[in-house]
Amino acid sequence: MAATTDLLELFRVVLQSARDTDRLLNEWLDEDANMTMQDLSVLHAIDVGVAYPTEIAARLNQASPTVSHVISRLVSRGFIERERADDDGRKRRLTLTKSGAAMLERCKTVIGRGLEDGRYKLTDKDVVRTQKALEKYLKIMRFGA
Repeated sequence: MAATTDLLELFRVVLQSARDTDRLLNEWLDEDANMTMQDLSVLHAIDVGVAYPTEIAARLNQASPTVSHVISRLVSRGFIERERADDDGRKRRLTLTKSGAAMLERCKTVIGRGLEDGRYKLTDKDVVRTQKALEKYLKIMRFGA
């Protein structure tokens, strides 16, 4: 029973940490770049080579209509472009524009500046340790191993 209680507490902490982090980053991005974490996540996914809306939705674990709305907003702001896929004219490949790449860098700078101001300082060791723990957590949750 203690293991179940510990696991439930871990779930609570992970969820609350994610919510708090999302709220804080959204504040910074909105104030300095008129962007959201959803916007940034889509730009980042495209930047690392995820080219199609359905793939982005899967990567971000978001509903396709939500991601489509974000994509439309980013297209209208000139940050990404839609191109017909070579292998299937119905599919739209997404690419960053120069403006989108610049905004992605600006958002990274905004977040970096916020993290370096001293209130949210994590050491490289903290980040690596947390990332490894969360990767193990995700592996267990997805595959039970």
